[in-house]
Amino acid sequence: MSKLTYGKNNQINFDSEAEKQEAIEFLRVRPAKGYIEPNQKSGAWAPEHRFYFRKHEKIPKSLERQLTNGRRINCEELFDEVYGK
Repeated sequence: MSKLTYGKNNQINFDSEAEKQEAIEFLRVRPAKGYIEPNQKSGAWAPEHRFYFRKHEKIPKSLERQLTNGRRINCEELFDEVYGK
């Protein structure tokens, strides 16, 4: 079975391989890409790897249920999987 849980705090969880693949493909082809924010320059421990979603952007339910405040997902491990790092 493939990896379905991502993040140091297991903050991103997919229910199935199909759900994960749908989310990853969506993230790879959408116009707004992920961002690495250099938060360590302002006193944080490290940069943040984030995906931001516009308010009216239609996104897969597997991602929508995992959004934090600001309509974003913070997860370096998922970011690296999407962008092949």
